[in-house]
Amino acid sequence: MSKAGAPRAPTPIAPRPAGLEVTPEVAWVLDRAFGPVGAPPGEPFDAKEAVGLATRLGVVSRIADRWGPIRLVGDLGAEAAGDATAAYRCEAVAATRLLALARLVCRVAAREGIRAVPLKFAALCLSGAASPASRPAADVDVLVADEDASRLVAALAADGFLVSDGPAYAHQHPPLLHPRGGMLELHRTIPGVRLSPGTGEARLEDVVREGLVREVAGEPGGEASLVPVPALLAAHALAHGIYQHGLEPSAYPPLRMLADLQDLARSAAAEAEADLPAADEVLAAALRLVAAEVAAEDARAAWALPGRLAREGGRAVLTDAESPEARLLGHFLRGALDPEYARSLKLRSISTLPSDRRGPLGLLRQAWDAVALEPAQTRKLYGAKTRTAHIAALALRPFHLAAKLVRYTLAAARQSRRER
Repeated sequence: MSKAGAPRAPTPIAPRPAGLEVTPEVAWVLDRAFGPVGAPPGEPFDAKEAVGLATRLGVVSRIADRWGPIRLVGDLGAEAAGDATAAYRCEAVAATRLLALARLVCRVAAREGIRAVPLKFAALCLSGAASPASRPAADVDVLVADEDASRLVAALAADGFLVSDGPAYAHQHPPLLHPRGGMLELHRTIPGVRLSPGTGEARLEDVVREGLVREVAGEPGGEASLVPVPALLAAHALAHGIYQHGLEPSAYPPLRMLADLQDLARSAAAEAEADLPAADEVLAAALRLVAAEVAAEDARAAWALPGRLAREGGRAVLTDAESPEARLLGHFLRGALDPEYARSLKLRSISTLPSDRRGPLGLLRQAWDAVALEPAQTRKLYGAKTRTAHIAALALRPFHLAAKLVRYTLAAARQSRRER
């Protein structure tokens, strides 16, 4: 707590330059994912390596969709362009199925009189900010009130959904699976998003009460859907990319957050002509919603990065090493591409607590949650399928965590020595 008694502000996740080598392939990925379509290629690069890099960073579909097959062949040659196009088709088909799954959930919820609000990928696509052709996803996230969750699960089960054996978490119920559609995660809260510092993470009733959702038209002949307003979409993107995965960039493609923010900014600019909030208003509102968990410097840098990449190009942005944008982007790229750097972040990751868990009691609660696993968690982590195996996993869990802590400490020390 500060002297005034207010919660301590979060610190930037990239306080110093990451020391990233800007290869021609890195520059190509950034320029093609965020730069103006039709710009001529820059320096020579390895086409196969560039496509592999774009795939690892989660933007190969975005590049293929924006540039199209003819321009891709001109940039990459036929073989590498074919690899990019094949990856794009696979991701686009999967994303289209997931979007259909989101629409099905909305229909079932409406039929049962339940308010359900799609989040992230589904909300971006349903609101028109993004396209499933260029925005891949692994699952569908939907926010629902706790009091309605069991009724919605029962209704979805009648439509072919199965409750998986995956664990539940504080912010979400156990995942559901559809045989043809994919995975659905029903959220209790929006992690990292709070209506004001000191309050709990936002729930469905909170965002509805505060006017942070709106209706969008459904498919022809279909019912309208509730989706987050642009400010809440931006806040969730920032919280997910920085608060949840900022210190684990290898766990979630970091450029996907930047792509979502670029799409939201463009969508907000277009909607401003219809007297809806402009991009600057969207950012200001999003900053308030993530103020407890995301440093303002990081949030502003993330919002500004797509525009800078579009205007200046990836190499120029990263060369400006002391700027907040370069520090954040360099950190994301190194965390996704450099295993040693990623390991060095683990120590900070496990010691970074949510704003409502900071202090000794919060640390103890975090440690207890890490040790006292539910059967679904030991099954997922250790393959413990029986009660005996579950008990054995719980007994060994503290030693496993201690070994990981030693590895993370050593990795952080090595990284610190390299940066001196």
